[in-house]
Amino acid sequence: MDAAKKLLAQSGYTSQPITCLVAQDIPCLKAWGDVTADLLKRLGMKVDFVATDWGTVIARRLQKSPPGQGGWHIFLSWTAGDLHISPATNILLRANGENGFPGWPNSPQVEAEIAAWFDAKTLDEERPSRAS
Repeated sequence: MDAAKKLLAQSGYTSQPITCLVAQDIPCLKAWGDVTADLLKRLGMKVDFVATDWGTVIARRLQKSPPGQGGWHIFLSWTAGDLHISPATNILLRANGENGFPGWPNSPQVEAEIAAWFDAKTLDEERPSRAS
């Protein structure tokens, strides 16, 4: 915890509220949300805990407005089944900006690794680069 608090201080966090969307109607998400909020508070963060239903989380996570104006910092979700097997099916690996999962991560390096995986001709070529 001490190391995490130090990193948080180094990040420039200035005690602004962190908006955390937590669906209360899905038991695992409610539990994960409670744990997440508790951890953030123990790190010294101010948490705007938005207890709501899953439908509202799904709608609000599409908002790109600032957190204090309908946007968000964190939402809890889950996936199931074969989504984690490969870059071909795991949308959470993608970092393709506006075309990506809500949060819209943008990392050309991640996208290049995924493209290389698709272009691989052998299993050895499919393995991620360890240089990055």
